[in-house]
Amino acid sequence: MPTQITRIVSSSSVTQAQCRTHAPALATIAESLSGRVRYLYELATGLPAIEQDGIATPLNPQGRAGVDRSGPPWGDAFQHPIWVWEGTPASTAIYGEQPIVALSTNGNKTWVRARMIVRPFQQGPGVPYSLGELTIFGIRTSGATNATCVIKAYSAAYPTDDRGEPTPFRTATLTMTSSTTMNSAQIKIPLEPGYCARFIEFESTSANAFAITHMAINQVVRRSH
Repeated sequence: MPTQITRIVSSSSVTQAQCRTHAPALATIAESLSGRVRYLYELATGLPAIEQDGIATPLNPQGRAGVDRSGPPWGDAFQHPIWVWEGTPASTAIYGEQPIVALSTNGNKTWVRARMIVRPFQQGPGVPYSLGELTIFGIRTSGATNATCVIKAYSAAYPTDDRGEPTPFRTATLTMTSSTTMNSAQIKIPLEPGYCARFIEFESTSANAFAITHMAINQVVRRSH
């Protein structure tokens, strides 16, 4: 006979067939019924269900016990900014006011690099933190017709890799219709846990000048893209 009770943890569910009358009384059923209670307790509290045994459940992506709200299977993710850069239309009235980007000639290009720390998450298809939504605000600064800009958000810190091959990117067109009201465009960009840097390119596609005034990469979904 064993000298002590073995404490178990389990994430296995009990099937309908296992709960029928005269179903075999297998050890796996007892393990599921008792082990899931411990599993759920440790996920909910982040504490060991039995102090002497320590944590028995897997650690979350933050390296801790319990649900951490980083997306499946660790709970619905929080929605929040990951990276923000704020500017303003250039002004002669206040010293130092300037936009993030300003272009005035058709075909002109410039770029910025977004550097951020992405919360650790369990990677998988469509999980919340795997895609950030880049939102860019701009305003026309001259001319009577629309100012337009093509934006490319690359999936790495540089537009080419170490071998000179092009880095994948996603693109959007920002159309700025007013000199007093800002317009915006959104692009979904891939992210990975930890330190991330993303190359963002702007190209003027009209004769009218414009300014990019605000940019942000946000975590926008709770469960899946």
